[in-house]
Amino acid sequence: MEYKYRLELRWSPEDGAWLVDVPELPGAMADGATPEEAVAHAHEVIDNWIAFAREHGREVPEPEALAARALRTPYCTPRPLSRRGRSAHALRRPAKTPALVSRGHIGAHGKRGGAQ
Repeated sequence: MEYKYRLELRWSPEDGAWLVDVPELPGAMADGATPEEAVAHAHEVIDNWIAFAREHGREVPEPEALAARALRTPYCTPRPLSRRGRSAHALRRPAKTPALVSRGHIGAHGKRGGAQ
């Protein structure tokens, strides 16, 4: 199965292998000779971890990425229907947009007046 758990990949010179930790699942770790192999092993570990937890009636934590997405506010906010007949679903951009940066109104460091 495909899960959205965060994987932390790192090289271990002591082990001479790539290691993957799955922070949301206590004790879930994998290794491999290549990063791809370590990640593939980590997916197997996640499957086994979840199967074991369910068999023994233990709680399976929700991936942090999904929990954070549920709490996040939308990027754009709806604006009211205008008299010009625009769609009621039109969206308002936040105050600082990429369009302003690309036109030179806001410099690379977020300061008004453009790059100097």
